[in-house]
Amino acid sequence: MSKTLKIFLIVAIVLIVGFAVYYFSASSEESTLSKTGVAPTVSSTESTTAFLSTLLSLNKIKIDASLFQHPTFSKLQDNTVPISNDGGVVGRPNPFASIDGQNSTDSSISFPQINTGTSTTPPVVPVR
Repeated sequence: MSKTLKIFLIVAIVLIVGFAVYYFSASSEESTLSKTGVAPTVSSTESTTAFLSTLLSLNKIKIDASLFQHPTFSKLQDNTVPISNDGGVVGRPNPFASIDGQNSTDSSISFPQINTGTSTTPPVVPVR
């Protein structure tokens, strides 16, 4: 064998062995999620204990209901604005339709044509 072929084979073998070592060492460090497709879960006793401690801490909260009888609270005004659809056009019937209206399902809607100064007809190229 020639010297160049021997060097090429040695480099190829080293690369293959290096890749194999990397592949197998990386696959052993994968998370449980990638191996099983399911996220690791906390045991039910731990989650139950955490839930109960949170629930008990919520029982300690006391709300002073006298706040709602305070004169300042009673002077607050409702400034909401009613939103109604009085049959007027509020938007496009299909917001995902193209702007030119070609794919519109409602034929009563017309869109203005914009003149950009370019032809929309593609150039004809002779076929040989």
